[in-house]
Amino acid sequence: MTEIINFPAATTEATATPEAPAKKTVNFRGQEVTLKYTLLSLQRLESVGVSMKDLESLGDEDVSITTVGKMLWAGLCVQFNDATLDEVLNSFEISELQSVSEAMAEALSTAGK
Repeated sequence: MTEIINFPAATTEATATPEAPAKKTVNFRGQEVTLKYTLLSLQRLESVGVSMKDLESLGDEDVSITTVGKMLWAGLCVQFNDATLDEVLNSFEISELQSVSEAMAEALSTAGK
């Protein structure tokens, strides 16, 4: 006679691993994009008249929309090499300014890490 042995079902304990907070993104050309600031980005910023000194004042309240637009363009140019400044500026509405600013701040704070 064959005896059936019932082994206890394997128990799997869920190990909770803390998830990294979602990176702030912007929607450009129908894609959610994480902005990146590299040496290429900084070089492109210089070519459109934004200096390193200008970057130091980004936290100030009197930052011009032109500077914000150029910073956004530079953060996108790494992944969208053909993006123009006008295209980038035309792709975002004023209602998105807060989320765009947050995405730029996060990208700038993690640049080079």
